[in-house]
Amino acid sequence: MPAIFDDILEVLSDGEYHAFEEIKFKVTRNLNETQVKAVLAFLDSYCFVKRRRQKAKLDLSFLKFLKRIRELEDVEDEEEREARSGVAYEAET
Repeated sequence: MPAIFDDILEVLSDGEYHAFEEIKFKVTRNLNETQVKAVLAFLDSYCFVKRRRQKAKLDLSFLKFLKRIRELEDVEDEEEREARSGVAYEAET
């Protein structure tokens, strides 16, 4: 997923409405309002966000989906760390 999507999804990950201007300000890349609107329009076309006037928030179902993916990624990262530490331990013995 392009970084711009990740950045915008991160801003919206609290499930609250955010003004387009706020999203533009919080995203670390130099975006203009047209770019923010384009990304939000794309996400809206797949019902991933809800837009109201000049604000947007993540759709509840999509928010739950993203949270679950992050949980699975955390578990996977932990398993990888444990596997690496186990390999290091075996190499020491």
